[in-house]
Amino acid sequence: MNMIRRNVRWVLVGLVLVISAVSYLDRVNISIAGPSIEREFHLDHIRLGWVFSAWVLGYALFQAPSGRLADRFGPRKILLLGTTWWAVFTALTALAPANVAGSLSILVVVRFLLGVGESIVYPAGNRLVAAWIPSQERERQSRRH
Repeated sequence: MNMIRRNVRWVLVGLVLVISAVSYLDRVNISIAGPSIEREFHLDHIRLGWVFSAWVLGYALFQAPSGRLADRFGPRKILLLGTTWWAVFTALTALAPANVAGSLSILVVVRFLLGVGESIVYPAGNRLVAAWIPSQERERQSRRH
């Protein structure tokens, strides 16, 4: 294997690691912002739970289709699409209007669509590793007998 391909694959794996870490931080940050969201949108705990659950529903429903897209169109393209999608809907979460009729519905839809975007990260990341890292290099088992 030539040195350029070897270096590119580790850069890609490093980017997947960074994307995975940011994705994880993104999903836990909403719980930190929860009390502020409750105050601004005048929500009780149950309605805030709807906002949290909307993300989980989008994420769970689109895991398998995201993997299928990564298989069909390639993990790099799908990761680019997913991270762009999720960046847009993260921004829209912050821009969701609090003092309009239907503000809770808008927030729930935005969070659902954010979950859809983040559902791409792990299936496409796994597909990228499978495509770029030979299986004998993925296993680090001792071969001593």
